[in-house]
Amino acid sequence: MKSWLRSRPLRTALIYIVFGSLWILISDNVLDALIPHTSQTYIQAQTIKGWLFILFSALLLLSIMQSDMKALKKNEEELRKNEMKYRALFNQTHDAVFILDLQGYHLDANQRAAAMLGYTREELIGLKFSDISAEKEKSEIIFKQLLQGDQIPLYERIFKKKNGETIPVEVNVELVRDSHGMPFHIQSTIRDITERKKFEETLRRSEILFFKIFRSSPIGINIFRLSDGRSYNANDAFLELAGYPREELINHSAAELNLFVDTEIRNTWMASLKEGRRVVNQDARIRRKSGEIRNSLASLDIIEINGEAMILTIAVDITERKNAEAHIRTQLKRLSALNSIDRAISSSLNIQTALDILLGEVVSQLEVDSACILLFNNTSQVLENAASRGFSSPFIHQTSVRLGDELAGKVGRDRKVLHIPNLPELGNGYQRWELIKAEEFREYFGVPLIAKGQFKGVLEIFNRKPLHPDVEWLDYLETLGEQAAIAIESAQLFEGLQRSNQELTMAYDATIAGWSRAMDLRDKETEGHTKRVSNLTIKLAEFLGISPQEQIHIRRGALLHDIGKLGVPDYILHKPGKLTEEEWDIMRKHPTYAHDMLISINYLRPALDIPYCHHEKWDGSGYPRGLKGEDIPLSARIFAIVDVWDALRSDRPYRSGWSAQQTYKYIQTESGKHFDPKIVDVFLKMLDESPEWF
Repeated sequence: MKSWLRSRPLRTALIYIVFGSLWILISDNVLDALIPHTSQTYIQAQTIKGWLFILFSALLLLSIMQSDMKALKKNEEELRKNEMKYRALFNQTHDAVFILDLQGYHLDANQRAAAMLGYTREELIGLKFSDISAEKEKSEIIFKQLLQGDQIPLYERIFKKKNGETIPVEVNVELVRDSHGMPFHIQSTIRDITERKKFEETLRRSEILFFKIFRSSPIGINIFRLSDGRSYNANDAFLELAGYPREELINHSAAELNLFVDTEIRNTWMASLKEGRRVVNQDARIRRKSGEIRNSLASLDIIEINGEAMILTIAVDITERKNAEAHIRTQLKRLSALNSIDRAISSSLNIQTALDILLGEVVSQLEVDSACILLFNNTSQVLENAASRGFSSPFIHQTSVRLGDELAGKVGRDRKVLHIPNLPELGNGYQRWELIKAEEFREYFGVPLIAKGQFKGVLEIFNRKPLHPDVEWLDYLETLGEQAAIAIESAQLFEGLQRSNQELTMAYDATIAGWSRAMDLRDKETEGHTKRVSNLTIKLAEFLGISPQEQIHIRRGALLHDIGKLGVPDYILHKPGKLTEEEWDIMRKHPTYAHDMLISINYLRPALDIPYCHHEKWDGSGYPRGLKGEDIPLSARIFAIVDVWDALRSDRPYRSGWSAQQTYKYIQTESGKHFDPKIVDVFLKMLDESPEWF
């Protein structure tokens, strides 16, 4: 009924019938009531009524027609506008759009379709849709399914361009029906996915490359699931770091394997990652399957693999570096302790004060339970307790041993270090058995205290557990023995203080020289470099009129100029090729490492300028602080020239050493840029006068 009423002709006829019926009914009743049927007036009234009906019905029809005409014009205008909008969208869309009949022939195509396939619009109209597909049979099957009423999802095909080229496309086809629900035409939208395919191929290749890098990288890489923390994949380097075979690591979490020594560190990392913050270069101690503890430097970030959130963990084994750092710290502490002892000896003539300070350093630096010093009485030929640290028993104060008797007497007689690894085996026939029993001592070291060839006493070390000392520990023990002998000699012979201090200084310099030798051995490319530049730097300092006292500090600074490289990882220091920018950033920190290592040692502070500033340049382009001109310490400006001279003259794996003439010209060229011009002039003059340096 509603659709019937929407028809304008039927609606007009209905209005006309209703109007006519009402007119006849009302007008006849009115005339019958007002005028008799038999009168002439009635007949005339009927005639007038008929003409009025014609007039009013004509006006009514005219009004309806005008209304319909307006509605028709409005609909036509809306239709025209909609057609324009559709045509604009049809032509401006970035996708190719085809209108096809039910047999699959093109009725229309937009500009994008023509441009994509290299046809004109007119050439496309009349072509069959399957004719532009490189997979014709598959396209025809899709059309059959569409006409059967199947819903066709987006699918990919290869289309042919007019010139024969093929392009990958994404296709969407829809069956358009008319108002009666009958199939009217087919609309197809295709999208060029060439770039997407290229990206997918690039991504695939990147994934292959990543896997190759992942598998062969010397840096440990582990990927584990964010959801449960179980390992998804790990490369051989990480398996080596963790000490687990692949089958025991994959699909297990760090918590299950008890991988982290510090269990809370993983919770801290996870909290950072969930807040969107990467974890970069964090220290972590790894417990290997064997129970061995390894130090690592770890970085973590969240990645996605196959739609699942994963955590990428990169870990570098820095155990050797940590051990080296610990070794350096120990050496520095020991050097500082020697310096403290030296100050105590120099500042006090009281032998008791000096020995108490020395024993405090012995117990602390050697990490032993107890130590004592027995002084030799030359008249009675007896060793007597003079100072002790770490004993709870009073028996230590009763010590009196004749030369040649007991352990201390044998040390004095033989003037050699005596080591007893298991004191209880001596039995109770030993004079100081009560002391050993009361203190429960197990291991013993006795060191003769000899100064200037004169036997002064014995330094004794006692420990309740096995010590397992290494060569450096033993060397330091002997050095402390030497220090003790010096302290005794200093107190006994004040007039020999200057010579004792000189010997101590020589010991310091020997230690520094040993460090420089160790650095040369670590970096074999520069072996002998430190000794050469130290000698040449002192020669140049003499030419410049530097005082002998200042030359001492300059020599120490030259010997220690590369000590900061102990903080540079071996894989960077020994890398055969060029360093990356990130590796250079680490390498350029070695002057800062040197500063941090040496600043706390008062004895070496005057020598710090060369290790800290020898890479600064006259024009301000150096590092680490970018100092310029005379803001650079004089000793560093002197050393910089000598360092470059020797480096260029020396062979390297990646180049042969330069000739003296080449290097001479280079130093001239860098005057005023890299080097202080005044010092360059003196240096070149010195070379001219000393041909042996060539």
